[in-house]
Amino acid sequence: LEGNKTEQFFVQFVFKRPGQNTADFHFFSDGTVLREDFSANTQILAGVEVFLLEKEKIDLIRGKISSDLFDSRTGIENCFEKGLEYGYLEVQMDEQYGFFWTCGAQSSKADELFNDLLKEFG
Repeated sequence: LEGNKTEQFFVQFVFKRPGQNTADFHFFSDGTVLREDFSANTQILAGVEVFLLEKEKIDLIRGKISSDLFDSRTGIENCFEKGLEYGYLEVQMDEQYGFFWTCGAQSSKADELFNDLLKEFG
């Protein structure tokens, strides 16, 4: 049996503002988005939403992920300057995978993607 190779694509985008719930977004290749909110004090699941992005929007996110993103060096040292406690990205594109603690306060490609997602979904 032979099958068609499918694109491996996934983005997890997480951020926490002081005194607010943690927002946790999972973006899938077909445009499906799972958003989970975790309680600020207990980190217990406080809400779940599933929605579908238009093809153009998921393609726009996918287009922001280049191979140099996976070489990003960033951190969460300056989160409070951005009004956040912490944030991170988990990104898979085909065989490439990366996990990045970031609040978008630096200048890496991971910071750029984090800022774009925060502007759109934060």
